[in-house]
Amino acid sequence: MTLLRHHATWIWLLLATVTGLSWWFGSDHGIHSSTPHAGIAIGLLIAACIKARLIIFHFMEVRHAPWPLRLVCDVWVLVVGVSLISLYWMGLPPA
Repeated sequence: MTLLRHHATWIWLLLATVTGLSWWFGSDHGIHSSTPHAGIAIGLLIAACIKARLIIFHFMEVRHAPWPLRLVCDVWVLVVGVSLISLYWMGLPPA
């Protein structure tokens, strides 16, 4: 049972759960076709950014890196996330 004491196991379980929920929310619900589902799509993009940060910091060992590298990784996740959400938002039809 030492596997359950390791933090990477819990991070992995969280990532698997969020992946399953993302798949459930995003599949066959037509989120790409109309604006009422824009909140779901943006939520899925935010979840993907959170997952990316968890992977970078916990499985790529950036959490033990010097602070400039941690900052660069955080800024990268933020810039990519904001860019994707902005591009999605600009592609939505007017309300």
